Amino acid sequence: MFYSNDSLTQSKPEHTSKPSARSRRRLKLSTLTDEVQECLWNAPSSANTQLVPGKLELCKGLPVMIRHNTATELGITKGQEAVVYGWQTAIGKRNQLLLDTLFVELVNPPKLVKIDGLPENMAPLTWNMTSTECNLPNDYFVQISRSQVDVLPNFALTNYASQGKTRLYNVADLNNSRTHQAYYTTFSRSASATGTLIMQGFDNKKITGSATGALRQEFRALELLDHVTKLRYEGKLPAKVSGTWRHEVIKSFRD
Repeated sequence: MFYSNDSLTQSKPEHTSKPSARSRRRLKLSTLTDEVQECLWNAPSSANTQLVPGKLELCKGLPVMIRHNTATELGITKGQEAVVYGWQTAIGKRNQLLLDTLFVELVNPPKLVKIDGLPENMAPLTWNMTSTECNLPNDYFVQISRSQVDVLPNFALTNYASQGKTRLYNVADLNNSRTHQAYYTTFSRSASATGTLIMQGFDNKKITGSATGALRQEFRALELLDHVTKLRYEGKLPAKVSGTWRHEVIKSFRD
């Protein structure tokens, strides 16, 4: 079990999610107390805006996903899947065990990775310092700088995070998918129907009912813009059809 190094900060995080409907208040602290630190370590990674885990429970062979573009030229990028191979440790300022370097074996990288002194497709990951807002159980939040290796256990992932991946074996849980687009994204990850397994039930109406009005309107707008583009390319579009935004172009074309 490897913990993060946390410290209070007043700097703005790189990205913040929208505040919840409930009032969010900053917890006023002059120093990070042991009680608050324990809450931060025990909170899930989803409790902070940057999804950086307070503690990582790792073992050799554990599937993980890299969450930071460490070296794009080597395929060590955000979303790359890997398997834990080993680690080097250090001791933090609260005498907690830290990850100094995590060694992972990349799974199906875009190209062969060979780093001197390491086996093929083996990559060393070091910790990053990230500014993030962490929610506490009492609905307060604190803004901290967190040092941690940017990986997460990779036993399952959302359909959004799975985009661009192809899976030989695709285990799909559709029960909580809200739209037919989510169904499509999930199934299109499969390399074959044989390798696809559907867990529990799903709502037939989401893929057998008619398209929503908003979706039909979007398709109509795209068809109009496609037609306008074709006419402009052929030199047949009247000069008065113009606009900076698509709704302006469509309105002038209809007029």
